[in-house]
Amino acid sequence: MKTFDKLVNDWVRSGQSERLGQYFCNNYINHAWPELYYLNDFEECKTIICAWLNITMNIDTLPEKISETK
Repeated sequence: MKTFDKLVNDWVRSGQSERLGQYFCNNYINHAWPELYYLNDFEECKTIICAWLNITMNIDTLPEKISETK
């Protein structure tokens, strides 16, 4: 999925100081999601994030970052 690949590229460029789920929650989710936030398994994160991106119709582009919408 192109959108997930972009997310991973952004995460890698950020220095990966956060877990992938933590990075995603901090940048794109506007509510608590502890199941994803604390998840260490990359493949599980990928499954959950890709499902969320599909449900929210973010197939080709990432949504705006939370910090950019405040």
